[in-house]
Amino acid sequence: MVRLIDPTLLYRFFFYGWLLRDASRGSMWERSAAWNHNRAQCRWLPTYLRRWGVITVGLFSLGALCDAGLTGHFVANCFNFVGVLTVPYHVVTAVCWWFLHSGWPGTTGR
Repeated sequence: MVRLIDPTLLYRFFFYGWLLRDASRGSMWERSAAWNHNRAQCRWLPTYLRRWGVITVGLFSLGALCDAGLTGHFVANCFNFVGVLTVPYHVVTAVCWWFLHSGWPGTTGR
């Protein structure tokens, strides 16, 4: 059976957890290495924000289009509900990027 889209690649396209390492475990040197790795990988987080931003705009546009009379309010509400669920993703990703990019208090920023 031929797979058109690899689920692992699809997951990596939409979610960035695979890029980061756990900086709360291990020795001081391992935590420092994980922190430095995460700071180096934070450059990719705006890409994920843009991808999800396009999805969010698309969902709200479909909701507005359906609400304008093409299909009805139930379908419009479904698109708008899923669009609202993307907002926490944007907030968490933006906060992660900001802390990794600027550094924690007491560390040097870029």
